[in-house]
Amino acid sequence: IPFLRISLGGPAIIIFSSIFLGPIYGLAIGAASDILGYFIFDPKNMSFFPQITAIYALLGLSAYFIFWLFKNIKNVKLMLLIEGISFVLILAGITVYLFLNPNLQLYGNSYTLELWQKILIPSAAFVLLLGLFVTSLFFALIVPPTIPLWQVALGISFGVIIGKEVFGGTGRNFMNPALVGRAFLFFAYPAQISGDAVWVPVDGYTGATALSFYSKNGHLPDNMSFVDAFIGNMPGCIGEVSTLGILIGGIALLLMRISSSRIVIGGIIGLIVMTIICNMFVSPNGNPMLNMHFHEHLVLGGFAFGIFFMATDPVSAAFTGAGKWAYGILIGAMVVLIRVVNPAYPEGVMLAILFANCWAPLFDYAVSQIGINRRKRIAARPKVIRGE
Repeated sequence: IPFLRISLGGPAIIIFSSIFLGPIYGLAIGAASDILGYFIFDPKNMSFFPQITAIYALLGLSAYFIFWLFKNIKNVKLMLLIEGISFVLILAGITVYLFLNPNLQLYGNSYTLELWQKILIPSAAFVLLLGLFVTSLFFALIVPPTIPLWQVALGISFGVIIGKEVFGGTGRNFMNPALVGRAFLFFAYPAQISGDAVWVPVDGYTGATALSFYSKNGHLPDNMSFVDAFIGNMPGCIGEVSTLGILIGGIALLLMRISSSRIVIGGIIGLIVMTIICNMFVSPNGNPMLNMHFHEHLVLGGFAFGIFFMATDPVSAAFTGAGKWAYGILIGAMVVLIRVVNPAYPEGVMLAILFANCWAPLFDYAVSQIGINRRKRIAARPKVIRGE
C-alpha cells in the first residue's frame, strides 16, 4: 500500500530499549527499525525518507535522558520549565520545516505523531504514550487522504495541546482531542477538510461522498447499494467507510469491556427515534435528508465509527450509568438533527460528540444529585421501632 510506512519497531519498543540498554542502543535500534522496515516492505512503493529514520533515532536517543530527568529532578517547576523550553524549540523547528517544504509527502500523520511523542510525553509515563498514539491514529482515520501534511501537523497539535494538555493532560480533558483537532481544521480550512473533490485521490478521479450525494438528491448514488455502503465500497475517510469493519472492532471493544455498551446502544436509539420523527415531515420538494431512513444513517458518514470509537472515550464521556444512556441518546439525536437541519454540512457526528462532551459533566452531576437526594429522603423518614 503506497500510503503506509511500515516500521519494525514501535515507539514503545524503542523507548524501552533506550531506557534499559542506554541512549546509544536506543538510537541504533530506532534508526535500524525504520531502515529495515523500509527495505523489507516499502522499496517498490515509495521513496526513502531520512526524516522518518531521524525521528525514530532521536526518539531512541532522547527517551533515556527524559527518563533520567523525571527520575532525578524533584523540582516540579524546573521540570516544567525544561519541558516548556524544549516544546517551544521543537515546535518552532517543525513549523519552519513544514512551511519550507509544502510539497513534502509522508503518506499520513505518523511523522507528526512521532514528533509530538518526543515533545509531550515523559518516557516513564507509558500510558501517555498510548493515549497520544490512539489520539493521532483516530485523527488520521477521520481526515481526507489528500489533506496537506502541514495541516495534519497543525490539527493534531491543536487537538493535543488545546484540547488536552491545557486542561492537565491525560485523564483531565473534557473533549475528545482528535475531534477537537478536526473541528479546528474544519472551521479554519474548510476547503481541504470538506467538499466533493477531496476524497478519492486515485488516478485523478474525484467524487462526492455518499452522504454528500444523498443530501443533494435524497437517495444513494445509482451505482451504490446499501450493501456497498455497509461493506465500505464507497469514497470517504479511511476510518468511516466500512461499517462492517467498524462493527468487528467495536464489538471486540464491547466484549473486552473497554467501551461502554450503554453509550453505543443509547446512540443508536437516539438516532433511530430522531430519524423516525424526521421521516414524518417528508415532503416532495422539501429537504432531501428527511428521506433518509435510520439504517442509511447508520452506514453513511461517520456515525458508526464515532459512536463505537469516539463517543466511548472514557475520559470525555459520562461516568455514571444513567449519564451514559443520556450521553449516547443525545449524540444519536444530534447527529440526525445536524444532518437534516444544516444543509451546508451533511455530516454531524463530530459536532454532536463535541456537544455531548460538554453535557457529560452535567449528566453525571444530575444523576449523582438525584442519588444523594434519594438517600437523604430515605434517611429523613421516621424510623419505626418494633415492639413499641
